[in-house]
Amino acid sequence: MSKFERFLIYDDDDANTLFFEMLLKDMDISEIFKAKNHADALAMFEEHNIQFGIAAWEARTMPGTIFIQKIKKNRKKRFTPFLLYSKRLGEKDMILLQDYGVKNILTMPFDREKAREMIKNMIAEEEKIGPEERRIRQMETLIAEQKPGEALKLVDHTLTKKGPHRAHVKTLIGEIWLSFNKYDKAEKSLLEALKDTPDFAAAKSLLAKLYTKMGKHEEAIKILEEISSHSPLNINHLFNLGSAYVEGGETEKAKTTLNRVKDIDEENKEVNGELGKVAFQEGDLSLAAQLFSESENGTEVARYLNSVGITHVIKGDYIKGIESYQNAIKVLGTSDLTPLLYYNLALAQRKKGDLTGCFQTLSTCYISNPKYEKAYATLARLVNEMREKKMSLDSQVLSKIKDARSKAKGEGEEQTSAPETTAPEAS
Repeated sequence: MSKFERFLIYDDDDANTLFFEMLLKDMDISEIFKAKNHADALAMFEEHNIQFGIAAWEARTMPGTIFIQKIKKNRKKRFTPFLLYSKRLGEKDMILLQDYGVKNILTMPFDREKAREMIKNMIAEEEKIGPEERRIRQMETLIAEQKPGEALKLVDHTLTKKGPHRAHVKTLIGEIWLSFNKYDKAEKSLLEALKDTPDFAAAKSLLAKLYTKMGKHEEAIKILEEISSHSPLNINHLFNLGSAYVEGGETEKAKTTLNRVKDIDEENKEVNGELGKVAFQEGDLSLAAQLFSESENGTEVARYLNSVGITHVIKGDYIKGIESYQNAIKVLGTSDLTPLLYYNLALAQRKKGDLTGCFQTLSTCYISNPKYEKAYATLARLVNEMREKKMSLDSQVLSKIKDARSKAKGEGEEQTSAPETTAPEAS
């Protein structure tokens, strides 16, 4: 009995939907889901764990160029078999489908027996995949679940030997090393993947991401310009190119490229985060705040803003670093990483020699986040230092710190970073 039971048909044309619905029923498939718009289709994929997709390339609510990328962006859905049907497909469309491993295209008008045979062959091909392919898919799932160490344990010589899977496996290994910030190992693995398969887009894209992290912006941009030119409908490549321009400080190219993403996919909210970074670089804080609020990736944005401040501080430009952190706090608003911005702002003030400013910032950070042990430990040391230097301390602020500390203890928090004897208190 086939393991493929849950099928989805996405089309806004009732006649086409009925054709495939009746065909699937004739094949003894009973769990058939139908969607007339892309929002319902995307939701059904998640809610019902769809195992096989059938979609119209020319659907009016969202064309196949975008729909297939939204589905395949989810790594756990990356290997879901897809049958696409179309009246016509251009060269750019075919390149895009090749990027995402989609090779089953049914030409309209439909031939019933040809459609049936194609679906049967697709199911049969999936059911006979070998153990190596199964392990590779398991690696993809583990990486998606942020378990890179578990994914690495699945690698052995049977996966890394020369063969059809080697480039894919080497790319995944490179991604794992990158997640551990092992840049040398990541680069070596990705270059090995490209030596085997020079046009492997996934390896090129990941290598560009690595070079961006290493500060090699020109190398990253060159790679992404090449693969975006080859596959101009690939939203992921185009978005990554825009992001690389942002990191490289090429704001005009960044805006042009990111707006091209929005032209292709007007619902893409990740673009807002990148455009927000551009606005931040250009000093338009109100626009940056608006765009960040419209982005779906607040954590990544906060990390970027934090990294901007870190870069200035490392260079010894504490004034710019402090200004950058202050601006970041203004535009970001409430976020899980806001305490980190406050903490690093305080460290920058400390390096500049502004102990009073550092005390005020750390106090704000800890009072609003009493579970932040790192801030408390640093604050305790700072208070002791300021007392030794006979510097004045605000007794009301110290009282609030003690109250926050008591609250944290009352909630059963472990006190590991600072012993009770270092608690700051009024003289």
